[in-house]
Amino acid sequence: MANWLNNQLRSLSVETQLVNLGKHIMDGEELQLLPNILGCIGLDPSKKTVLIYGHFDVQPASKSNGWNTDPFTLVVHEDGRLIGCRSSDDKGPILGWLNILQYHHQNGKDLPVNIWFCFEGMEESGSKGLDELVQKESKAGGWFDGVDCICIV
Repeated sequence: MANWLNNQLRSLSVETQLVNLGKHIMDGEELQLLPNILGCIGLDPSKKTVLIYGHFDVQPASKSNGWNTDPFTLVVHEDGRLIGCRSSDDKGPILGWLNILQYHHQNGKDLPVNIWFCFEGMEESGSKGLDELVQKESKAGGWFDGVDCICIV
């Protein structure tokens, strides 16, 4: 998912970097943490800079958790409702931002603000590595230096 999202952002002229957060020991096994994606589009000093934070990981789910259908297959209910697991936490909002970028990109419209991104893949596991990344990148000259406000999606 991180690579897919990173490629989508790059295709919309967002400058990105994948940030390796290191490793974690779980049940005696050393596992690579999913990377964070840092991105930015717009460096206009006359515009405000908004940092968008979101996550692309999900909690595990299965039919045994009470689902009547495969939780990761979108189902259109007979009454028209769309049923699927984790689309609003948090992939839907991230796709909304991709749609905004796509619209501006395809129509040659300037964004009204500079937009920077921090998307993580470990939120559902306690955001391992995020605190250290934020502390490092919040210093002068870091990725988050100059951010005027944060939008948590």
